[in-house]
Amino acid sequence: MSTLEHINGRLAASEFYASMGLVATDLAPDRLELRATLGAPYIVGGEQGFVHGGILATLLDLTGDWALFGAGMAPGPTVTLTVNYLRPVPAGAVRCVGEVLRLGRRHAFCRASILAEDGTLLCFGEGVYVPAAAPEEP
Repeated sequence: MSTLEHINGRLAASEFYASMGLVATDLAPDRLELRATLGAPYIVGGEQGFVHGGILATLLDLTGDWALFGAGMAPGPTVTLTVNYLRPVPAGAVRCVGEVLRLGRRHAFCRASILAEDGTLLCFGEGVYVPAAAPEEP
């Protein structure tokens, strides 16, 4: 089983992640790309609705943390997370891209971005994580 298959298996096993249609689409050294489809349960603001910022922060946290799979490690607890919202995010599909910026002795420094399908940057964040040992594959 490839690590990408492992990630998709973990995403599918979570009712919360599955409700966002999360699928890992690319895994490279120090990088992970996910696709999410955000619908009605996550929309606020009436007719001109947009995705709630807490859901976007959750996606940024997950994407940054899980980018550690691309560094041969596994996600771990979040130490800090800083989020920058640039544009309202309408319902629909988005790309989530996570990158490992630096690995220290105890912490990993990661960046994550959420982009519209046309590549427009919607929000981004930076987090510090405590990575776990790499997952064992059967």
